[in-house]
Amino acid sequence: MREAGFVLAGGRSSRMGRDKALLRHWGVPLVVRAAAAVADVAGSVTILGDPGLYGRFGWPILADAEPGLGPIGGLLTALEHTRAEWNVLVACDMPDLSRDLLRELLRRTARARGRCVAPVTADGFEPLCAVYRRSALPEVRSAIAAGRLKMRDLLPLLDTVPVTGLDAACFRNVNTPEDWTGYLHRQ
Repeated sequence: MREAGFVLAGGRSSRMGRDKALLRHWGVPLVVRAAAAVADVAGSVTILGDPGLYGRFGWPILADAEPGLGPIGGLLTALEHTRAEWNVLVACDMPDLSRDLLRELLRRTARARGRCVAPVTADGFEPLCAVYRRSALPEVRSAIAAGRLKMRDLLPLLDTVPVTGLDAACFRNVNTPEDWTGYLHRQ
């Protein structure tokens, strides 16, 4: 299998005050929107989160192998369970996630020598909408063992292939009630 998809939905949503994955946009929970986009592009999707919360949506679900690590814990779980060489990983809280963007990231894996392909914006790499090679697992484990849990700190260790010129709005995430309200008013 060349590619697989994963959606991060295991966060605490502490700044939002409620589960971001279950916020509804046009009547559809954000986790469902993200999972549908990833499944369409990667050919499969697994939700990384609580099976009790997200099992009703019909996709496979994996709880974090090591809870409490944040997104890097979800990446660890994905890479420990995948059989695919390349693995799309996206956060569930990006309401403008684009299938075309995901296709472009996967297209870039064809010639990639690194172990990650990720968009780059003015803010730097976007690690929560990226494609990770299964062979990145040792670096993920090492980073966790060393207590380096920030995804942006991991990407340089993976010889990440930068993808520029993409619409940064696709990566905008909603972390607070104000973010969500602002997003809905722009629609």
